[in-house]
Amino acid sequence: MKKRTKKPADEKPKKLTALSLASIKEEGFHRDQECTGLYVQVSFKQRGDTRDEANGFVRSWVYRFKSPISGKGRYMGLGSCDCVGIHRAREDARWARECVTQGFDPIEIRASQRLERRQAHLQEQASRMTFAMCVEQCLPGMIKNSKSPRHRNQVTRSLEQACEAFGDVAVSAIDTPMISKFLTPIWEATPATADRTRNRVERVLDWAKAKGFRTGENPAAWKGNLKHMQFEKPKGQKHHDALPYADLPAFMVKLRERNTMAARGLELLILTGARFDEVRSATWDEFNLDKRLWVVPGERMKEGVVHTVPLSGAAMALLQSLERTSKYVFPGAGGGPLGTGAFGETITALKADTTTHGLRTTFSTWVDEETDFDEATREHALAHSVGTKVAQAYARGEKLGKRKLLMQAWADYADGTAEGANVVKLHG
Repeated sequence: MKKRTKKPADEKPKKLTALSLASIKEEGFHRDQECTGLYVQVSFKQRGDTRDEANGFVRSWVYRFKSPISGKGRYMGLGSCDCVGIHRAREDARWARECVTQGFDPIEIRASQRLERRQAHLQEQASRMTFAMCVEQCLPGMIKNSKSPRHRNQVTRSLEQACEAFGDVAVSAIDTPMISKFLTPIWEATPATADRTRNRVERVLDWAKAKGFRTGENPAAWKGNLKHMQFEKPKGQKHHDALPYADLPAFMVKLRERNTMAARGLELLILTGARFDEVRSATWDEFNLDKRLWVVPGERMKEGVVHTVPLSGAAMALLQSLERTSKYVFPGAGGGPLGTGAFGETITALKADTTTHGLRTTFSTWVDEETDFDEATREHALAHSVGTKVAQAYARGEKLGKRKLLMQAWADYADGTAEGANVVKLHG
């Protein structure tokens, strides 16, 4: 039997220096003889869940200690050997050892210090963050889902007014008296506009708080704040002025006498029951005149869903009479869509007490009071959501057949050719 030889004792590890550090290539932990608890950890790079030996290894500084809090061994990373020199690593390890000696966990102490530095940085950043800077950053998110250019312009303009009042003030310093001073003249003139402006300012300040730029209650909030000031919340919703449906045939006569692109656009709006921007921004590729359909893409609809509009004989005649000089059906002077005020200016010129949205109310009221069409057909024609989410899941049809009949009946009424369509003199 071969005699077993005694294993020789390990040689004492060489002193670790900046030069000898580069020669350490064996995977594992390599102790620094000059600093208790400090090790160089060598580990191979990973590719997914496997070790990638072909691409080499990394060396990192690690301080190993027994936590005085939990009594368990812990590993505290001190950084890559490529970035942290040996002298800095030893200083950090000695600091960590001193923490352990005093009964503290150095990992927890370091985390607390980092949090304090981050909070100090945020406070310094907040002191430089003005209300105008906050508006610049959060406004795109406030209007990105709005499909109405008019609404986007209103939101932008109201926040511009707020910036004119206190845009250069640090957002952390804005208070209720400052908001009250800004809103008072607007509230005295148009309470509804002031309340919408207040809501938009409140959203900006909420955003600033979420980002850590301010703390405390929102000075633009209504409940528990401005509610107790001199302001009075607008009561109820002010509905759009609507033309009585009995006046519509006479209105159409005067409208068709105007030889403008805005008048033709407003005429199509009436004949289809569509919204203002759906008509203003309509493009020729949305129309299938062979099938007498107008298919409005979802991105231009308020509900975000494709809407198919059956075209009456009058709507077809109107479209066929137009020249195709632009991709837009109703182009403005520069070839783009008509201006946002074009339809309103036409209504004003005709001295009619209505708005473009109010003309949809005219249509809705006529359906209710003068026809036997059901509510669902009317709501589909107006591109409204019908019923609950569950009901919508089962009733997926658009009632297109009924709506063809409805839109033709509406066009006949507007033309004054339907029974009961009295052409009466417009007021004013």
